[in-house]
Amino acid sequence: MFKTGPITRVINGLYRNQQILTFYGIRKSESVSRSKYNRIEDDAESVKIQQQTVASPIFFWKDIDIKNLMPACKSCNLRKSNYTIEKF
Repeated sequence: MFKTGPITRVINGLYRNQQILTFYGIRKSESVSRSKYNRIEDDAESVKIQQQTVASPIFFWKDIDIKNLMPACKSCNLRKSNYTIEKF
């Protein structure tokens, strides 16, 4: 569950009535409910914070795309507790 109150207050304080762009790291293949999303959402009924347009750059990626990216991330400064790598 995403609590929008605190982040909405921060966005309003920083940007007032300006439209903002938010990036989500979701993929269509992750769940049935996510498969119904659009890659870019700006409809008031679809976004959780009214000032935002939501873009999901990896929306159409498959599991194999993530698997292929992981070797490149070995040099990234990621703490092991922040991610899970599953065997495919």
